Amino acid sequence: MLPLFQPLAGLLAAHPLYAIGGVVRAQVLGQPTAGLEADFCTPSLPAAILATSEKLGLPTHTQGLRWGSVQVAGCDVTSFRTEIYSRGSRHPTVAFTANLLADVTRRDFTCNAIYLAPDGKITDPTHGAAHLRAGQVVWLGNPAQKLAEDPLRWWRWLRFCAEVGPASLLAPQWGEAGGTLHPISFKVLAQVAAAGQGSLSANRLAKEQAKFARQPHAQKVRETLASQLANAPELAHILAA
Repeated sequence: MLPLFQPLAGLLAAHPLYAIGGVVRAQVLGQPTAGLEADFCTPSLPAAILATSEKLGLPTHTQGLRWGSVQVAGCDVTSFRTEIYSRGSRHPTVAFTANLLADVTRRDFTCNAIYLAPDGKITDPTHGAAHLRAGQVVWLGNPAQKLAEDPLRWWRWLRFCAEVGPASLLAPQWGEAGGTLHPISFKVLAQVAAAGQGSLSANRLAKEQAKFARQPHAQKVRETLASQLANAPELAHILAA
């Protein structure tokens, strides 16, 4: 068992678990994972995760239960789910599923759709690991739709670019389940992002910008953005803070 799963060893005896997110990106890139927040996902239902955790005496918090997330022993454990967004709302209708590939479709970038099992095996249906190693942050699904669902994804994209390098800003791409890639114009992407920025709360925006600023390539991403938007002053407000 990989050490990052150790806090949930008891839960693992009853439920399949996968690590997801930043700790997996670090693992793929051969970077240290110590001290990184570990997020987990599971095909089990939230009620089952909660019941097992309480039976084992593990500390739990249920603030995210309506979205399928239970905090167990300080780790977020989220059930596989699908999401349907209504026009004008960033709060999706959630349906739980036991199907990993169905869970993939709700994710925003291929590098966030890499599922790491306790034995170290990776399930990576959108080739996110290869994209990461190539310094690419690839949108998962059409970016126009993803940004319409949640404009904060623009800032998440910038954060991940600042994590691995700014190459994706020069040649943005989006991918489908199965790995087919499509180019998208940076200016078109920026215009779609800009249209939704006014709907973001100051708190959400500040948190994401703070995460961006801590990444190793943040300054280079700022410079690349400024260059890309030099002839589009109307989009200046989406430059990284």
